[in-house]
Amino acid sequence: MGQTVAAAGATYQATGTATVTYAGPSNKKATSVTVPATVTISGRTYQVTSIASKAFAGNKALKSVKIGANVKSIPANAFKGCTKLASVSFGNGITSIGKNAFSGCKALKSVTLGTKVTTIGDGAFQNCAKLTKVTVKSTKLSKIGRNAFAGCKKLGTLTLKTTKLKSIGKNAFKGTKSKLTVKVPKKKLKTYQKLCKNKGCKTIRVKK
Repeated sequence: MGQTVAAAGATYQATGTATVTYAGPSNKKATSVTVPATVTISGRTYQVTSIASKAFAGNKALKSVKIGANVKSIPANAFKGCTKLASVSFGNGITSIGKNAFSGCKALKSVTLGTKVTTIGDGAFQNCAKLTKVTVKSTKLSKIGRNAFAGCKKLGTLTLKTTKLKSIGKNAFKGTKSKLTVKVPKKKLKTYQKLCKNKGCKTIRVKK
């Protein structure tokens, strides 16, 4: 199976002997989509470990998506410009959110990322105008990219569990709510306050 194959309401591309990437939904007008953990094709079960870049980009119908536990990353531009996307359920296998992955998803209201995320890419959630709350459960998050949450004008609370954060990109929080509160582990309070200040995030209140 090297070519693109349709199964269970979607198209898939083989990436290994037992793994596939989710290429996109068969019905481009579907409002709710599940990227499964596994899919059976021609009697064989494959793990769905990735989503194709731009798999949903520009989809104006999509309102909710559930991502299976075997997906390891959200690639660049995967959901860019999905203007009606209001709800995303992230599988706990995800380690990274790619560049501009959810840029312009202006209906998205809250985001909860799992325990394995290490990187939030440049512009990952840029211009998500209705986004009010973000929670990152991972203790391993080390990087928040440039413009990651820029233009999220209603973003008021960002909760981080990580003790490994080393890098916050330029303008990561530009244009967010004027009193954005970043909640962090107590033992990292001073370190993260300094990290934010050094990046010009002067309006952010870092709390334990």
